[in-house]
Amino acid sequence: MQVFLWGVVTFLALSVLTAITRMNRFVVLAVLHDMLPVNLAAVWAVLVVALLTRAWAVAILAALLGVYHVAILIPRVVADRAPAWIASASQVSVAVANVFVGNRTPARSVARLVAADADLLVLTERNESFMAEFTHTGAAGTYHHAVDAPSTRPDYEIAIASRIALRAGSTVVENGALRIVHATVRCGVRDLDVVAVHLTALLEPRGYRSWRAEMTALGKYVAALEPPFAIVGDFNATTFRPGFTRPLQQAGARDGHRTAGKGLTRSLRFRAHGLLAVLPAMARVDHVFVSRDVHVVSVANLP
Repeated sequence: MQVFLWGVVTFLALSVLTAITRMNRFVVLAVLHDMLPVNLAAVWAVLVVALLTRAWAVAILAALLGVYHVAILIPRVVADRAPAWIASASQVSVAVANVFVGNRTPARSVARLVAADADLLVLTERNESFMAEFTHTGAAGTYHHAVDAPSTRPDYEIAIASRIALRAGSTVVENGALRIVHATVRCGVRDLDVVAVHLTALLEPRGYRSWRAEMTALGKYVAALEPPFAIVGDFNATTFRPGFTRPLQQAGARDGHRTAGKGLTRSLRFRAHGLLAVLPAMARVDHVFVSRDVHVVSVANLP
């Protein structure tokens, strides 16, 4: 039994150590870091068994890992205090949705997005069947301002539709390895930049290499932006992956879900259809990051 317990805590300890030291060269580490809070739940069972069997060394290591587990969870469920200027600040609402290239119910997806009553819609995996339904239902008439241009990667198309007039500079940007859809809208007396991205999934051929190159490009792009700005979309990573959060933090961006106390909510389901579709979402890979002079008032998951 002790050999098994040692194996579990050693594996978890190495996972934590690589996260703390920001080791992110290998795809297997990216997967481990994405699932770190879930994997660390096992440490509590190990702690109980170790105490019952008087495996004190294992219990001490398990307790330390348990402290780390709590330390990474609590900040994500405690909302930041709203700054005083919020009371008089102008607001913009943004709905972000992966509308899925294999979507069998585009009419339902369009209806739910329109019902969100957002000022801007960010559509990842934008596809022709969805956009045809978007036009057919009249939603395109409401959101008649758009940044939408075809690319050579159908699974990673992005579009932004807005009911607010778009400012000059709203366009699609090919930034090295990264494709960005950039919209600028007026928010009160200032322009707000909304940057939408859809990064490569790990399961793609050379997916992790592509994802890392895209994150490097995104970090440089965001660092050159003048606040206020928001970066939104499908990042195909959780905020527990150091290689994801660090470039954006260095560029002055904050995790909007965490500041709103929603850092443990989830958006990625196992499957869109079939038996696995009934399981709850397992992780958050769709995010919003904002500059320091932007405050996220509220965040909600759409159906």
